[in-house]
Amino acid sequence: MGFVVARRRELKGIATDLLSFCCSRNFDVRGYWGMGILYQLTSNQGLRDLHLDVSPKFTKKNDGLDDYRQAFSQWVLLHMDRHGLQRSWLKHAYFSVSFETEEKRLLHQAFLRCGLPFICDVVLISDLGREYISTEGGYCYRHGNCPTAESRRRKEHWGKPLFVK
Repeated sequence: MGFVVARRRELKGIATDLLSFCCSRNFDVRGYWGMGILYQLTSNQGLRDLHLDVSPKFTKKNDGLDDYRQAFSQWVLLHMDRHGLQRSWLKHAYFSVSFETEEKRLLHQAFLRCGLPFICDVVLISDLGREYISTEGGYCYRHGNCPTAESRRRKEHWGKPLFVK
């Protein structure tokens, strides 16, 4: 009986898993969809694009996004540990999202296209310099922009809190 040796190419799967989590409704921030809250934070700054360094040794910027940086960074490290990957294999990690995009890249084809389109990318760079990129898209409203369509989960259904203060 042999044992399975972890490979750096598993970083691609981790990038895809993080992206799938962020684009799904399971990405909760205090009971609301996290992507809508990111959209709101980004648009409040007059931007349509958000780029976060979520490397294990990210620099805090006190811009209201440090909780996201920390949670995404911990998420990546947790999944690396679960896959048996050495933490030293991860050199950089980035999360980016473009809201109100016109790009023709692969978008998640939702049955009901509620809101405006977004494209989200996760890039993990190994210690050897190889980039593992995952891209997904979807549609969302800015948090608070459509109160009739947005409902808050009851606190007891929030699940494991990532961003509760």
